[in-house]
Amino acid sequence: MDLQGSPRLTLIYHCVSAFLLSSLLLPGVLGSLLVADPNYGLPLLLLAVTCVQAGTLWWFNKNVASNFNPKQVSAETYSRCAAVFLLSIFTLHVTLVLFGAPLLDDILETFYLACFIALLGSLPIAICTECNAQEIDRLFFRRRPENVCERSLLYVVACTLMGCWLGALPIPLDWEAPWQRWPLTCVMASIGGAVAGHVAHAAKTVVEGRPEPKGGFKGKSIRA
Repeated sequence: MDLQGSPRLTLIYHCVSAFLLSSLLLPGVLGSLLVADPNYGLPLLLLAVTCVQAGTLWWFNKNVASNFNPKQVSAETYSRCAAVFLLSIFTLHVTLVLFGAPLLDDILETFYLACFIALLGSLPIAICTECNAQEIDRLFFRRRPENVCERSLLYVVACTLMGCWLGALPIPLDWEAPWQRWPLTCVMASIGGAVAGHVAHAAKTVVEGRPEPKGGFKGKSIRA
């Protein structure tokens, strides 16, 4: 998929995504329920994040990708994206176990965390590259974005993974707080990391998009 949208549209996408994702964790929305009853709060939050990601990514592709037409996307492409998404969930689940997540206990909770990370990190890459192996390798593994839109996706992926890692730090502390239950801190930190990635790239877009000051520092303009 050819991502050639303007920095302004990319900025709108990041601002809206950051607002919607952060609002899900507010105490009056799903934050309190997530801590009070994780068995009910986790799947409900997962459903909410799925809706946010589906809506924002659809808008992003429709307005930013120059050749995006849902009617022209083949069933093979949809199947390939679904397969890559499911494979990423399995890979993330195994990775979480290797990094210390419970192997047999709380297996459903670990699966939920893998789903959150896949939704926030893997799904945008899979959809925007149409699961093209060469594009995924260039963008995700070699980290060679060709425009501002692709660079923005890397911001979100990196911050999501960093947030998940930081979220595991309070779990072993002997505070016996209800929010320390696995994997609540990792889930909230993953979403917080994704929000931070959206905000960071939005701020970078605003700073780089400013007109050059007279007689002072010459800021760079974004080239999509």
